[in-house]
Amino acid sequence: VNQFRVEEKRWRGEREDFRTLERTFEARIKSTMHLVCLLDPWKSPEYISRIWCIFEVWKAMNTEGCELDIVLPFAQEAEFKDQLGEDGLLAIWKAFEAVRIQKAQATEPSDCANILRLIDPGVKNGDYKASERCA
Repeated sequence: VNQFRVEEKRWRGEREDFRTLERTFEARIKSTMHLVCLLDPWKSPEYISRIWCIFEVWKAMNTEGCELDIVLPFAQEAEFKDQLGEDGLLAIWKAFEAVRIQKAQATEPSDCANILRLIDPGVKNGDYKASERCA
């Protein structure tokens, strides 16, 4: 999805329909069967603060045969290895225990609601705070 084109439409007062974006993301995942996620900084990645990035990961994880790679910038990789050496896997758990995708952002607030609804369709009244699938 070309984010610049989506933004240009927004400036013109036009809006990209959620279903169109959903189908576009899904088609891209299925055509490449590969997703690369850049986690920077590794302890609090910008990537997981954006709902459409979370949606990409969710789509990739739910597409049979899709490969998902997590990458870190060189400096972050060194810090990650150092932290693993000190704390083992506890370092990873500490970094990600506070992650709540319910707090992820989107330019269009309705996109957040639509994506959370896809991830956990069993939630009633849009109360995703208690959702284990969205935690």
